[in-house]
Amino acid sequence: MASQSRFRTHLFIIVVLVFTFACDILGGEPQLTSEVPAETPSEMMVEDTSPPLEPEVPLDSVEINSLNAYSDVFDEWVIYGLITNVADFPVGPVGIEFEFFNSASDSVLQKIFYDGFDGIAPGGTMPFVAYVMESLTDVADYDAAVIDLDKIDLEYVSVETLGSSMVITESGVVRVSGEIFNPNDQPVMLDQTRAAVYTADGNILMVEACDVCARYLEAGESGSFRVLLFGAPLEMGVPVDYEIFSSASITEPIDTFDIEIIPSNYQYTDGVNWFHLLGEVVNNSQENLAIYLLGTLYDAEDNVIDAASYEVEPLILLPGESAPYDLRFGGPSTEAISPEKISRWEVELDLSQTGAFPLELIKLSSEDVEVTYAPGFGIFNGTIVNNSGETLEAVTIVITLRNNATGDIVGVGNTTIIEEIPDGDFVPYEIFISLEPEYNNNLIDYELVVIGG
Repeated sequence: MASQSRFRTHLFIIVVLVFTFACDILGGEPQLTSEVPAETPSEMMVEDTSPPLEPEVPLDSVEINSLNAYSDVFDEWVIYGLITNVADFPVGPVGIEFEFFNSASDSVLQKIFYDGFDGIAPGGTMPFVAYVMESLTDVADYDAAVIDLDKIDLEYVSVETLGSSMVITESGVVRVSGEIFNPNDQPVMLDQTRAAVYTADGNILMVEACDVCARYLEAGESGSFRVLLFGAPLEMGVPVDYEIFSSASITEPIDTFDIEIIPSNYQYTDGVNWFHLLGEVVNNSQENLAIYLLGTLYDAEDNVIDAASYEVEPLILLPGESAPYDLRFGGPSTEAISPEKISRWEVELDLSQTGAFPLELIKLSSEDVEVTYAPGFGIFNGTIVNNSGETLEAVTIVITLRNNATGDIVGVGNTTIIEEIPDGDFVPYEIFISLEPEYNNNLIDYELVVIGG
């Protein structure tokens, strides 16, 4: 029982780590900004303070070029560059030592970082970014050198980028999106998809990994990605070009499941610029499933406008059960996505994460539910009752809003409470759901599901 409880907690913690953040295409004269939105970029390189071991392969098997760096408002440094594998075998991870020099040419700081990608194919290139979280006020020069390198045993293959574009939104966030196509006759795993943006003089301005990423591609199939970049100082320049870097290796086929995806007839943009793509999934298999989705918006030329991911709640869906989804695009840190620009959309399973779990979570009840509607939102307050007969370590509440005339889903909300809940205890909750500002709240009915583990 103890091991199951730890596993339940692990699954629930995964829930709160979902990252959904999106961008939009708008006209006008957008300006690049160094203001950081509420969400922060992933840190692709990890600092290592231990002394490096003797490298397994010659260090000149890779080359570092296009190095560029800047200091932020805290005098902390951000370093960009490209790593190219010039060997005839795949390599990775790569240990890099960065060194900073003052105006007297004295070394003032040395830092070792390891890049987070799984590997680089022979002849392949991957961009990197490292964050040096120390204040350096007198920096006249900097350098980077490879100090550690491994040979890895993966079969890398080429993939293709389709329908990509770069957009600078009016808030200054740069969005690069598109699709990766697998032209091979075997399935591949996309180990990494990154974007680098360049100034007019060819310098790297920013580098970031995808926050929405297709990972597993069957032969002849494609999957969408999105990369969000922000934070470069205005004096560094404006991005005028971009490049996509993907690393793909041959993998074993992943099991598929009988899951039905049913889109709602109703989609909307809420008051803070999220475009909501709604629907529900049905588990038609004979197994308990954790289900993950990828959503993609396309324009009339079949270019990707935006992509989003979604972890279906409840976390474990039993055979025959259904659950809602709410894929969100755009948002307050970018701008609203104009529905007129959307020609079509797709919602598909993320097979790299969807899978069977033998664990069954416990269904609970909610008491004293209070509902408050106002233009553009609904607030749900209630109390969870642990009547399971055992101590729980987490509970998840899922609310589905439907039009009481058509049955269409018109809103979705959920929350997870991670704490020890003894048998017989009560736990309060509040869920805020953004709605279309002009929607008639009298047409809304709600469904509430509570599970614990």
